[in-house]
Amino acid sequence: MDLRIVIIFCPSRLWLTQVMVVKKTMSLCRGNDIEPFVKFNYFHKEQKRAFKKNGFLSQNLYYNADEDYYVCPMGQHMNKVGKKRSKTASGYTSTTTIYEAKNCKGCPLKCLCSNAKGNRRVEVNHNLNRHKQKARELLTCEEGIYHRSQRPIEPESVFGQIKSNKHYNRFRHFNKDKVLMDFAILLSRLTSENYT
Repeated sequence: MDLRIVIIFCPSRLWLTQVMVVKKTMSLCRGNDIEPFVKFNYFHKEQKRAFKKNGFLSQNLYYNADEDYYVCPMGQHMNKVGKKRSKTASGYTSTTTIYEAKNCKGCPLKCLCSNAKGNRRVEVNHNLNRHKQKARELLTCEEGIYHRSQRPIEPESVFGQIKSNKHYNRFRHFNKDKVLMDFAILLSRLTSENYT
């Protein structure tokens, strides 16, 4: 479903459960003055103790924003060596900054830190990290926790009705507009059955 269609139904707040393209969604929401409560794909994994305590993950490395470098678990600075631009299939362009350690040769933590033959490299999208931080703050606030607790009970019964009782496991059309029409017809049928 196109995000713009969701925005029409909920003009001031946007509640999505699992969005892979957080950057694009958050940018679109901010452009339309919408408070985006968007759960990104690693949100639940980041909440686990094993993820938080793993000092070798690039997300957990110390970052000095003033001098623009990361610090590896051995305390070595990982300086910026370049930037990489990529474009998604939908046309969204993102910039990734590449950081590399100076010398990993002979490091006792090398086997735990990196599988690379050379020095450890980390690719970071700072814009994506800012969007994730904003989403994390919204999802862990009081209102975010309330709506995340409501999420499992509100829509799951509808999805259960669609899949089990209506035997609707896949869309019958392939074009985006036809899939949207197909889903709209299914939802209108469900709504009319509930009020009859």
